[in-house]
Amino acid sequence: GSQGSCTAWGVGYYQKTHYEWREHGWNDSVTSHQFSPAFIYNQINGGVDQGSGTNVAYALIADQGCATMADCPYNQSDYTSWPSESAYARAIPFRGSTSRWFSMTDSNGINRARQRLDSGYTTVIGISVYSNFDNIQNYNYTYCVADKYGTNRGGHVVTIVGYCDTMTT
Repeated sequence: GSQGSCTAWGVGYYQKTHYEWREHGWNDSVTSHQFSPAFIYNQINGGVDQGSGTNVAYALIADQGCATMADCPYNQSDYTSWPSESAYARAIPFRGSTSRWFSMTDSNGINRARQRLDSGYTTVIGISVYSNFDNIQNYNYTYCVADKYGTNRGGHVVTIVGYCDTMTT
């Protein structure tokens, strides 16, 4: 949707859901096993829909855990309602560790991301968004920040789930 909750989707819904799936081996197609971006975004956005940072999202998960979509459903029109008391209580067992970051501006960072992916873990990254991202279908569904078109309209968080070394950007 139009909500600036990409950080909460990347960190909460995609990465947290994946980590808990790895740990528990449960069915991640049910809402009680999917983690809520609303639980994260609605608490860290300061009451305005202008995005948020990954460091704050990871800190929230480390401190409070994360509620599931069953306990705290996402509503793209609501970025201010806080979770219920029961959602907070059920989030506690799903605390995570603090985040660790590394730069992906050189081959060392790219190799660290590859190692994580090769070990079965996702990686959340922040990218700058240019017109070629908005019209990715015109670029063979490949986005390369080095091939930027238009002006930078801000940042976006994405979760990397794999890579292909045969593609060139």
